[in-house]
Parts: sequence; C-alpha cells; structure tokens
Amino acid sequence: MPAYFYEIFHYWARCCNIRFRTHSNAPRIAVRLRRVISVFPGPSSVDRFRRLRAHPGPVATRIFLCSIPARLAFGLVAAFGTLQAEEASQQADTETIKVIAPSRSMDRDDTEGGTSTRISLDDLENRNRNLSEILEREASVRVERSGGDGAYSSLSIRGSNANQVNVYINGIPLNNAVTGEVNLSDLDSSFLQSMEIHRGTAMMLSNPTVGGAVNLKTWGRSCQDSAYIRGGSFRTFGAGVFISDTGNFDSGSACDSSEPEPDSQEDENDSYWDPQYRTTAPDSPLKPGDYWYSLGAGGEISDQNYLFRNENGTPVINTFDDFDDRRKNAQYRKASSTATAGLFALKTRWEILNDFFYREHGIPGPGSNQTEKTKRKHLRNTTGLSTDTRAAGWDRLRFKSRLYYTEVREHFFDPRQEFSFQFPGSKSRLQQLGLHLMPEIHVPEYFQTFKFLLGNQREVYHEDERNALDKKVDKVPTKFRNQSSLHLVDEISLFKDRLQIHPFLRYERYVDRFNEPATVQDPLKENKVVREFLDPGIRIKGLAYSSDSWQVYLRAGAYRSRRVPLFVELFGQSGTIVSNADLKEEDAETFEAGLDLRYSGPVQLDFSTTAYQRNIRDMILFVPNSRFTLRAENVDAASIKGLENSANLRWKWLDVFVRYTYQEAINEGKQDFARGNYLPLRPLHDFAGGAAIRFQPVRTGFESRYTGAAFQDRSNDFFFYQEPRWVHNLFLEYLIIDEAKHSLSFRLDVQNILNDRTEDLVGYPLPGRSVYGSLEYRF
Repeated sequence: MPAYFYEIFHYWARCCNIRFRTHSNAPRIAVRLRRVISVFPGPSSVDRFRRLRAHPGPVATRIFLCSIPARLAFGLVAAFGTLQAEEASQQADTETIKVIAPSRSMDRDDTEGGTSTRISLDDLENRNRNLSEILEREASVRVERSGGDGAYSSLSIRGSNANQVNVYINGIPLNNAVTGEVNLSDLDSSFLQSMEIHRGTAMMLSNPTVGGAVNLKTWGRSCQDSAYIRGGSFRTFGAGVFISDTGNFDSGSACDSSEPEPDSQEDENDSYWDPQYRTTAPDSPLKPGDYWYSLGAGGEISDQNYLFRNENGTPVINTFDDFDDRRKNAQYRKASSTATAGLFALKTRWEILNDFFYREHGIPGPGSNQTEKTKRKHLRNTTGLSTDTRAAGWDRLRFKSRLYYTEVREHFFDPRQEFSFQFPGSKSRLQQLGLHLMPEIHVPEYFQTFKFLLGNQREVYHEDERNALDKKVDKVPTKFRNQSSLHLVDEISLFKDRLQIHPFLRYERYVDRFNEPATVQDPLKENKVVREFLDPGIRIKGLAYSSDSWQVYLRAGAYRSRRVPLFVELFGQSGTIVSNADLKEEDAETFEAGLDLRYSGPVQLDFSTTAYQRNIRDMILFVPNSRFTLRAENVDAASIKGLENSANLRWKWLDVFVRYTYQEAINEGKQDFARGNYLPLRPLHDFAGGAAIRFQPVRTGFESRYTGAAFQDRSNDFFFYQEPRWVHNLFLEYLIIDEAKHSLSFRLDVQNILNDRTEDLVGYPLPGRSVYGSLEYRF
C-alpha cells in the first residue's frame, strides 16, 4: 500500500517541478519532499525522485496539480502514507513491493465524495408517496408547505432558502431564472427509480448551488410492470400504471427468462420485503442490439377541504372568537407521465427521456381571508437525449453528453382579485434549451480520473398580463438568460479506492438581457447584465478501518458556491418591484467533516454524522423603496452551523431509522433589527424516526417527526413564534398475493394520528388527521 504513495507522490513532485525552481524557498521545499518520500519502502527513493524531477510533465497538468487544493490534498496523503509506511518499514528488508495500477475503471459513474444520499423510490416505505413526505425523513432536509397535498411546497437543505436548492431529473435542471425554486407539488415520483440528495455542491451537475441539490433518476433496464390505485381523506383518488421491458433485438426480451431469487440471508417467504425484489433486469454488460424502455402514467384528484382552526383575524391576542372552519379552494387535479427508451449501438448507450406534468389547483388565501375563484394551471414538459461512450476513440476516454429542452407554461387567474392587487391574471411561457458535454480521461497509472463538464443553457421567458375576463391587456418585455459552464474535477483514488481526493473548479458565466432599460432610475443604462465567477473546492473521503463486519469512513470538504439573481430581482416587476441591475450574486463558503460507519452481521447498521458550517454573504432581500414599491438589495448575511445524524438498523423482522439535526441559523446582515436573530423557519432541533416489523404477510410500523420551535419572521417577534410540534403516523401493509411472477399488496396510512393542527407558513394551516389507502399490483 505505501508503494502507491511512492508512485503518486513522485508524479506530483515531478509535475510541480516548475514551482520549485521559481519559488524563493525551492531548496528547503525539495529537502522536505525528499524527507517525506524517504519514509516509503524502496532503497532508491531519493534517487528516483531526482530522476523524475529531470522530466517534468505537461504544463497544464502541473498548474492544476500544484494548485492550493491539490497541495492540501497531497499533504493529507503524505501524512496518511507516513503512518502506513511505519508499519511496512519493519518488513522492508524481506518484502518486495510491487506497484500495481488501481482497480479504477470506466464502469464507475459519477460519485460525490461528500454528504450525498441515494434513496430508492421503489422501496416499500416510499412507494406511492409524494416527494415532500420522502424528503422530510432525511437529516437536515426541511419541507415548508402552504397546505396539504397539492399545495405549494418548497425545499430547504442545511438551512438554505428554497431558491438556493437545485432540482434535476437525470441531470437536467428544473430550476429557472423566473422563480428560482421548484415547487415539489409540481413533481411526481410515482414512476422514478431513485433520487440523490446532495447536501453540498454537486460537482458534476450543471448549475451552481448554495443550498444543495436533488437529482431524480428514472428507470434504466427494468423488468417491472405495476399498476396502483390510491384514495383517502378529502375525496382523494389517484391511479397509475407502469410498464417496462429490456432485451436484445436478436435474442428477444430478457424479462421473460429472468426469475427472481429470494435473498439467501432471508427466509424465502420474506422475499417480497427485499426493496430490490423483482425490479430490475439481470445486471450484465451492454452489447450491441440491447434495448430497454419504460412508460409510466397516472393522475390524481383531491378536494383538500380539511378542517382548520380559523383565528378570525386575531391570532394570539384574542382566542375567544376562534372557530373550526373548512379549507376552501384548495382542490387540485394532476396528470403525469414519464417515458424512457434506450439502445446500445455504435459502442454508445443512447437514451431518450420525456417527462410530462400537468396540474390545475386552487390558491386558498391566508388564514381567514379565504379565496373562492383564484386558481393556477401549470404544465411542464422535459425532453432529453443522453449518450455514454466508453473508450471513445481512445481507451482512456469516456464521453457523455446531454441535450435537453424544457417548456413550462403557467396560467394564473384571479377574476375577483382575491389574491392579487394589480392584475387579475397572467399567462407565461418559459423555454430552456441546454447542452452538456462531459468527457472523462482515465489515468490509472497515476490513480486519477479527470472529469469535465462543458455546458451551455439558454432561457427565454414570455409573460402576458390579463384582466378579469382573462383577456390579454399588456405584454411584459421578454427576458433572456444565457449560461455557460466549465467544471473540472480531478478524482484521485489511492490504496485501491480506500482514499478518495476530489479537488474541483467551477467556472460560470451568465448573460442576462431584458428588452427594456435595465433600471427605471437610469433609462440610459444598458439592458444587459454580465457576470462570471470561479469557485474552487475539495472533498476527501477515506476508509479508516475495515474488517469482515465493520467499515469506518472519514470525510471532509470545503468549497465555495453562489446563487445568481433572478429575473424579478434584476429587472423588477411593473408597478410593484423596482429593478436593480447592480445586484451581486449570493456567495457562500461551506466547511464540513463527518464519519460513516457500517456494520454487517446479525444486525445491519448504517450510521452517519456530519458537522457543517456555511457562511453566506450578499443575501438578496426585497426592501421598501417607496410607499408602494420594493427593491432587491444585497443586505443580508447568515451563519449556519449544524450537526446532522442518521442511522438505519435492520435485524431479522425489525427495521429502524433515526434522523436528528441540530442547527443554528443566525442572521448576520446589515439591518440592526434582524442582526443576531434566528433565520425564519429554522428550528434548532429536527428529528424524524420510525420502526417497522415484518411478519409474513404483514408489515406494520410508525413514523414520528419532531420540529423544534421557530420564528416565522426575521425580527423574531413574539406574535410569530411557532411552538414545537410532534407529528405521528402509522402504516400497515398486507401482502395479498406473492407469487413468482406477480404480487398484490395493500397499504394503509394514518397521518397525524393525534390531529395536531399547525402551520409552516403564517396563515396557511396544515391538515389534521387523514387516512389513505393504496392497492398495488406488480406483474
């Protein structure tokens, strides 16, 4: 093992030779390097070092490997290698050291060395559940809702704002320059295979992010066919179907011949409870003529007319006139479909995706000011074509690409102006067109893989203002954004992948254009805003201990990230928001360190803990500009510190999960009334946990979630203090049919069993107790 350090350190010293010759402390640095290298086994370490110095590598490679992140990384490597060498030096006289290239290959997909979590959406506990319910079970992830199912739901990771979190589907960005954030209710996870939660920056995803990212993944080669129906409280009913197949044009379908085998560690009767049971085709290398496809489609309707406590416009001060009321205008109906098709030809994996979503819903007013006619229609269609070629003209080159187009149409209609104050309605159309080129260069003899992402995305936004009759009265000037990206990741893999070091750089360039002067205060100012920035970072992950039963990993990371202002922040909105083309992007620095522990024995245990600190500068807020208008300004800052913990335990018939996050999110902005206060809706304590027991053919359990006290405003006013709360849920699953080629299961969910009436946002109550049932047939 120390021999790997010996080779990689020699290579680094050789590439950095140019730095030694020009640096004023070159002799002293060289001596220190010789001393470090001399601890490795091998009688001619210093001689080999001198010989390698005489033949420096390419200039571009030297510049990258001699950067500050690389120096820090190799410093850690040297320290780690020294400890390994002390043990090996005792056998140096008799042991022959052989330097062998690592087992690194092109079969490995993109990895994130930091705190990333992969969640299977096909696991029993996640089937036929919305994304909000699945995400809020994870550590340091918080979902803020403005009502029940179908209501606006936003995502926060590690105390971030919703517009600082990016959402993707198969790497295609769903965020846009109009709202910046993604409404989780406008997504359907029923026909997806998995999702990845990146709590820090995602190195090989296109857009910069301050608050993390979520990447939704569709099915690949699958042999799963299923149909479900779902119904329950508030006149909710939904249904869907999913079909898929994979095979080869010469040999036919592979799904007809594949037989599921029960897990050897489980009783045969418990095979259904295996999360991956009968979901994917046999995992074999692709060969010419292989094909696969999947199609999922479904819909759902609900009235969401739940009871809530109406404070009659006098919260806290007067509770005697409060009464139970029924929520109005919260109904919704939605339809979605997700289709994929793939082919392996010309030594390339080709895959096409089309994801469609439509939702029509009412917009209830806050608190006692309920609406009756206000509604919104949302339509999104995302189409993408991706390719993946291994050994693309060169056995060291893997080339991936992604071409995509997304169109979003919104129709807001408020004929009585119950919700809006200026225009009763609007129609908008957003178009996104992008291309990502992602070459990878594998250099196994130097334990490295260089990954690049070269991307370009163009957004065009059109909007019309409409009157009470839904007739067009004015056209808002079209807005444009062009984004260019260049990402570079150096994946250094040492000791047979026991140590991973990933220094990376992200270069972004944005050009925003508005078909009117960029500011009403200065009509002569150019209506184009150009910004560019370069953000570095590094992630390190190492296997600290390994045995037959135990594995312990250590992690660390440091990186810089940004959020670019939105259209409404830059160019304003007629009559209400004044433009500010001089806005700076929000800027954040994140530091994290953690530990992962895995135990495999009679009990399966996974435990993870991470300490993090995020400092955010130049946060954008809308501040009063006059009596009737607002203006976006860089006036806020925040310091967010936290400790996130998660654990999963599986023992025979018992499954347990625990998530706990402690987080201090403090305002450090320029405004005196808010400085030193807690950020809104960021509780100190957040807990989620549950347990399930399995007795064929029944699986039952509970889930509990605790949300600590928080303030709903920046001034931490007593009137906006939110009490801590517990929410408890129960579920029951019954396996009606379990045969080799088909199964039928029933699930019953009782949510908020104590009927706790609370809210995330002021004036938008959440539903109390509710009951849902689903029936799923797999064939």
